[in-house]
Amino acid sequence: KNGEIEMTFPAEPVVRVRSPKGIEKALGIKPQRVFANRLDLLVLLNSDKEVRELMPSLSDVAGLIIDGDEPRTPRGVIVTAQAREGVACDFVSRYFAPGIGVGEDPVTGSAHCALGPFWSKRLKKTELVGYQASARGGRVGVVHNDTRVTLIGTAITMMHCQLQHDRV
Repeated sequence: KNGEIEMTFPAEPVVRVRSPKGIEKALGIKPQRVFANRLDLLVLLNSDKEVRELMPSLSDVAGLIIDGDEPRTPRGVIVTAQAREGVACDFVSRYFAPGIGVGEDPVTGSAHCALGPFWSKRLKKTELVGYQASARGGRVGVVHNDTRVTLIGTAITMMHCQLQHDRV
């Protein structure tokens, strides 16, 4: 649509949790608040500058545990903050998942399934623009509609293929 790709996924809302032991060491900064969903930790920082300049210890990030009735290791850690005024997005984020072999993911669709509901509630709007501030970086349009999240962005074709089934 208009040269962009739209994909709709289930929303992955977060709930507030206690800060995991070692999170300040892992991120090198004190979080404002920490949340989690069934997949990831979501860490709210004070500014988009903190998100952009973050230099986490990936080995410590991989060792974080979400405390609760059934302690568990998150798939990854989303760090986020509201974008400063004058920037062409609503929020910034980064995504780290060293426990599954992804130091920092450049642009993470599944993280935006949590970021959409999170920022929609805080900013009181359903249409948002996020910027994932990795080295490559990327803009993601996010439309939060109750239980669904539509992600909107650009992509490039990396490969064309055709599957063929031969009957024996």
